[in-house]
Amino acid sequence: MTAAIKALAGRIPLQYILLLAVLPIAYRTANAQPSLSPGSVALEVDGSKFAIATRDMLGINWREYNFGLPHSCYDKPSRLLAEGQSIVPVSFSDPAGAPARIPGVRETGSLLWRTVLHLFLMAIPGFAMCSWLAARGRRDFLLLGAIWLLVPAVCGYIAFWLWFITPRIGRGYSLLLPVVATVVSVTMWQRLDSQGRKSIQVLLPPFVLTGAVALLVLSVGFLYGGEQEPHTTAALRFSHPLPADNFLPYLLAEGLSDGHIPKPLFIDWLSSDRPPLQAGMVLSQYGYLRRPRDFGYTVASVILQAQWLFALWLLLKSFDDLDGKAVALGVTLSIFTGFTLVHSFFVWPKLLAATYGLALVAVLLSPRSPSVLGNKWMAIFAGAFVALAMLSHGGMAFALIGLVPTSLLLRKKISYRGLLLLVLTASILYLPWILYQKLYDPPGDRLLKWHLAGVVKVDKRPFSQVLGAAYRNLSFTQWLNYKLANVNAIAGHQFEYWHTAFELLRDLGKGPPTRNKAKPASRLRRLKFFYFMPNMGALAIGPMAFLMGLNRRRRSPEWRVAGSFWLYIVLTLGIWCLLMFIPGSTFLHTGSYSIVLLAFVASILTLWAVAPWLAWIIATIEIAMNFLLYVPPAGGSAPNGPLPQASVRYAMLALAVACVTGVGFLLYKMARTMKNAKIAEPTS
Repeated sequence: MTAAIKALAGRIPLQYILLLAVLPIAYRTANAQPSLSPGSVALEVDGSKFAIATRDMLGINWREYNFGLPHSCYDKPSRLLAEGQSIVPVSFSDPAGAPARIPGVRETGSLLWRTVLHLFLMAIPGFAMCSWLAARGRRDFLLLGAIWLLVPAVCGYIAFWLWFITPRIGRGYSLLLPVVATVVSVTMWQRLDSQGRKSIQVLLPPFVLTGAVALLVLSVGFLYGGEQEPHTTAALRFSHPLPADNFLPYLLAEGLSDGHIPKPLFIDWLSSDRPPLQAGMVLSQYGYLRRPRDFGYTVASVILQAQWLFALWLLLKSFDDLDGKAVALGVTLSIFTGFTLVHSFFVWPKLLAATYGLALVAVLLSPRSPSVLGNKWMAIFAGAFVALAMLSHGGMAFALIGLVPTSLLLRKKISYRGLLLLVLTASILYLPWILYQKLYDPPGDRLLKWHLAGVVKVDKRPFSQVLGAAYRNLSFTQWLNYKLANVNAIAGHQFEYWHTAFELLRDLGKGPPTRNKAKPASRLRRLKFFYFMPNMGALAIGPMAFLMGLNRRRRSPEWRVAGSFWLYIVLTLGIWCLLMFIPGSTFLHTGSYSIVLLAFVASILTLWAVAPWLAWIIATIEIAMNFLLYVPPAGGSAPNGPLPQASVRYAMLALAVACVTGVGFLLYKMARTMKNAKIAEPTS
């Protein structure tokens, strides 16, 4: 039986197993219509009910709603339904226009070319620098991969300051940057020999995979419409209603392009409360950002979030003794989780920060780190990744601190010269932002006081004074209870998760979903959004399976790599629990997302060390559960009504299927070539 399962798993691609297993159930879930709740307005077409406005959206005043119908409902009789104890006044205008033969063709085409454009604008500066270095004899894949990630971020950081000085300079910079980079790329490429070109070409598959995953996230995100209000759609599409954090970098970029940054930027949030890197990287493309700019910002930002995939590949490839199939399965699982889907589409820059955190881990913890850290350029790159991670999101601080004891326990050595270069580079890059926070829009430390001292509102006192006041009157028993509550928030909620999961699976076998049957899915999405262990789902058995490695026969390369990852994860989670002040506040979104991504991969590598067929089964179960939870609409109400989200865009669906196929093909090719790649030693 075990041999048969192993043979079958080796021959059938994972995505086809997933689609065959859950597609019929997901199709029924996505196309079933919720029952009409009291106090709401709906349209009944051919026996199906489509909600137009819910009870909390109605009032005594007239309100305009623009909505569309599913393609299957065109040219069919319809009637308006209203449930409630009072009369609801309603009027209709003429149709806005003739429907397309295939819903969403124009929107899908716009999404496709915008994605290709912004993917090119993001990548071309890094490609130009890699080509220049390869022409000068620098052919090491880790060095070139680090440059590929580093250069666009530094260009974006420069763009932020140029736009801050004057929009005219910033606009000229954003227009000229891709032109100059393209000229350099073409010139250097022509000078490269065959080996030099191969050193660049090895980076192209993970780059194309990054673009395919970004396009997949966008196509699934806009599968039910919502392009006119991308920020709101992203806040409602895959989870409970989320705050406006995905909108804040766009507001900062718009303020810089207008030559005036509002104070406060949004409600009571200052521009200095959130790091500027995502706004700067979008501003580096602003000269080519077509209207509506908020939609272009969303497309560009999803691509930025998807770079975690390139960084994760860079890290795993540096462990050259790993089984390529195990690596491909770990990356596949990481792609098809609700975690990456939610946080890639809702573009607060937490996954962008994880990108540079994973790149830093590749430099510091890979088997090549002894030689890398003796290289002055790689030490400089490590310092740059530290700064860029913090300039993306402050939550990366916990993961950066966790690298210190992890490096010591793994006996990773760094020269005094390398350490000095690392600290100096990080300080030089981060210092301008500190000056902005203190001099231009002070105090700029609201989140620091919130998470580490429990002061939520704006407080102008120095951070040291706020921190001292928070702990001064706290007894040891209170302190201990606070930290245990933080541990429980990370390790708890397992029973609630699995009880709700079984409730969801039970309800799926009882006919089409109703509003009450949708509640388990909503609870599961919330649990996976907030808490570490529920977010792991079936992969939670990974740490327990790691103990089987105490048997020496199980200590494969996958088990040893997973062990270094688990050590880093546990130390970082412990530091997170100790530093967070408010009891039970160790929610996923307050921490470091690089740790979550590493936990996915570490679980798969651990299970692979136990038995590859077990890793395939657990990964398939987890992907199937995430498919059921996140592909159908989450049921949120947009400002102009939830009705558009009941209509599947078939052109967008076709694009999503094409992306899934492309992702599977690329992962298959990368798995086959991973072991064949030779690793050259870096040069000083």
